[in-house]
Amino acid sequence: MASADRVAVDVKPNYGSIPLDPPADPPPVRGKAGPLATGFNVVNVYLGLGLLAQAYALQRGGWVALVLMGVCCAMCAYTGQLVVACFRAMQERTVCARDAGWADLAEYVLGTRGKWLVFGIALVEAFGAGCMALLMLWRNLEGLMPKVPSLQIELWTLIAIVPALFAQGFNEIAIIGILGAASKALTAFLPMVVYFTLSPTSEPQVVHRDWVRPQTLPMAMGIIMLSYSAHVALPSLYRSMADPARFTAVTNLSFLVMLAQ
Repeated sequence: MASADRVAVDVKPNYGSIPLDPPADPPPVRGKAGPLATGFNVVNVYLGLGLLAQAYALQRGGWVALVLMGVCCAMCAYTGQLVVACFRAMQERTVCARDAGWADLAEYVLGTRGKWLVFGIALVEAFGAGCMALLMLWRNLEGLMPKVPSLQIELWTLIAIVPALFAQGFNEIAIIGILGAASKALTAFLPMVVYFTLSPTSEPQVVHRDWVRPQTLPMAMGIIMLSYSAHVALPSLYRSMADPARFTAVTNLSFLVMLAQ
């Protein structure tokens, strides 16, 4: 009887969710994205309309918004790594003929209803992000080519995007991530060049910065949260890495770069 009790105590209980010990990363694989390409892809996925609007969030929220940016950046970097850990744990416990997605994780945890709920949320988020990117691209092209009809610009833009839809992984479009990250960095850098090189047409105005603006702080918080809301792409970026064990370091460095932007 005492021996049976001792065996029962030594057995680790199974809670039916994420294992207590962190799952091991798979070994490196050739032909996939390296740490630099993955870092550019992470920055390119997050560095969109939200991050480019953080200066406006700082102006609307006051200096306290800068603290919120740091807290939100650290929180989202950590939760993004937790999301990837959940996918690794699920794949170790189940047998999947293909790479698991958000719907598979939801079905594993919540059942069939949770699968369709999460699939719908992820689909709406990805569709909305695509629409926002297209609208921003069309407006910029219309400003560069005012004599070209808008319908023609939109049509040729969609035709140019079609080849990227046949990519089987993020490693195949790494060059797009590098170019996208570089262009967005230039977007943030060029206004400073224009400000310091062009002569002002009037006397410079003194701008007073408040420590906190309670009336517009919620708006600033919304912009900040939107800036780091692209977790849906992290599992795919993790699977596209040649050495997945370096994903945590790449993620931390990428979020630091985004915070510095």
